[in-house]
Amino acid sequence: MSGVPYLYVNVTALCCYALMFTAFIASKKTRAIRWFIFMLAGFMLWCGGSILMRLQLFPGVEFWYYVSILSLFSLAFLIYMFVCAFTGWRGYFLKIVWGISTLVILVLTALGVFLAPPQVVTENGQTVFLYTMRWPVAIPFAYFLLIVLSIALIFRTVIRERGVRSPGILAILCGCLSVTLGNFLQIIPGNVFPWDTLSGILFAAFLMYALYRKHMFRLTLQVSRSVVTIASAAIFVAGGINLFTPAVDWLTETATLSPDAATAVVLVLFAIALSLVYAVIRKMMDSLYSREEKQNLLIKTFSDKAARSLDTQAILQELVNVIRQEVPVEQIYMCLPGEDGDFTARCSARPLGQLTFSLAGDCPMVKY
Repeated sequence: MSGVPYLYVNVTALCCYALMFTAFIASKKTRAIRWFIFMLAGFMLWCGGSILMRLQLFPGVEFWYYVSILSLFSLAFLIYMFVCAFTGWRGYFLKIVWGISTLVILVLTALGVFLAPPQVVTENGQTVFLYTMRWPVAIPFAYFLLIVLSIALIFRTVIRERGVRSPGILAILCGCLSVTLGNFLQIIPGNVFPWDTLSGILFAAFLMYALYRKHMFRLTLQVSRSVVTIASAAIFVAGGINLFTPAVDWLTETATLSPDAATAVVLVLFAIALSLVYAVIRKMMDSLYSREEKQNLLIKTFSDKAARSLDTQAILQELVNVIRQEVPVEQIYMCLPGEDGDFTARCSARPLGQLTFSLAGDCPMVKY
């Protein structure tokens, strides 16, 4: 494994994708969540296929190459569908066009039309994979640019209608910028570092944050805290094992330590890092699950009280109390529609709040 350059980046990326996939499998499914899971699966197949190809494991380099390249060429469509689901964009015609086009691209890729499997050579003790670029490879790249343009147009429309402060939009834009920058760095002549893989981690993390900002990321109790925490620790250990030998070699060369001393230092640092990561993940899981349980309890309590009451004012006041516990705002007003279509203030979060105003039915605030 040490003969494969920068393999630890791919292994780390695969661990991150696997951790996100494990967490979201246990989440409440929406259209956006489902497409995000499909996208994570595509990232995992792309990254995992690349790792197994570079390790030259059974059934061979060519097989894992096609697993990786087919997954990579499907990611543009999966990202497009996720963006559509996240923003509520319909665009059925383009969805069909991009879906059929992606299928054609994948079939032609499997037939070796665009890019042939790489040649495996050994240079200075390291395994290098050499690709022969031919002009047809420009076809899928042009197709991917068209999908990127479609995504950009969706963002332009959404920002114009809702503003850039719409929850999650800025995070997705940052994710798209990071993955674009990573792929540009990847094609710099002479570059050997996998910037595209590293940017893919940032991209998925930004999308996960966007889902969280839009309150779409809600873990359920189908998978316990312990399962997610143990899975996270296992993924960290798997990534750490891959970094162990390079770290020992680096300390031996740069710090002039003996192999035994370098191994002891790396073991201590790894144990400290594992403890810190475990504590952080445990705290995050407890926070997410505790919030879910609190929300469920609030909703159940409100439903029980509302079912036992015939007093509209009491129900509105109870609803205000529930909102105050979950939304960090100074004041809340509950307005109900009247016969003339206007909305009249009926309840306030503060006992002395003014209730002598009303909002017209066509008021911009009401429409917003």
